[in-house]
Amino acid sequence: MSRLSRIDFPKFEGDDVQGWIYKCEQFFEVDAVLESRKVKIASILLWGRALTWHQSFMKRGAVGHELTWKEYKGPF
Repeated sequence: MSRLSRIDFPKFEGDDVQGWIYKCEQFFEVDAVLESRKVKIASILLWGRALTWHQSFMKRGAVGHELTWKEYKGPF
């Protein structure tokens, strides 16, 4: 699958989670990203506190199945 857009995926360090989620969803829509790839794509450009949170969240493995974007983003 090749990217159709030339839009860079938004980097996230832990501030303004709602703004980051909005940008992610815009990117997913423009690039027609499959649901099964959204969490993996989003995790690639996490930095600092956001990356630490992500690693801890994934290690807990609380879901027991492939995590959906809706589950990952939670109430936001």
